[in-house]
Amino acid sequence: MSSTATTSVQMNSVLIVEDEQHLADGLRFNLEAEGYTVDTVSDGEAALALVLEKQKDYDAIVLDVMLPGKDGFTVAAELREAGHFVPVLMLTARGRPEDVLRGFEEIVTSDLHGGLLRTM
Repeated sequence: MSSTATTSVQMNSVLIVEDEQHLADGLRFNLEAEGYTVDTVSDGEAALALVLEKQKDYDAIVLDVMLPGKDGFTVAAELREAGHFVPVLMLTARGRPEDVLRGFEEIVTSDLHGGLLRTM
């Protein structure tokens, strides 16, 4: 009989960055129902302040692309440039392939240049 060790990653703190309140509320409801601790902010500047000023560490960030002020692409790039490699799930209503590719490039390229590539 052989025993295999299973590594489990416990994620419990999520930051939602979404300017449409009904969407943020829905995401919060579902994540909290699954046992996550959730904070929400409605713009990129507030998200950067929470993460970069170390007000709280997050296990994941759900990040809307189209935000007032700094958009999600800029927020993701600034997080990576500052050395924060928290997993980011980018949300967008945009359906163009170049927008999807840009989001992927912001995260993966920054991680590769930082010497770290994380997958969720």
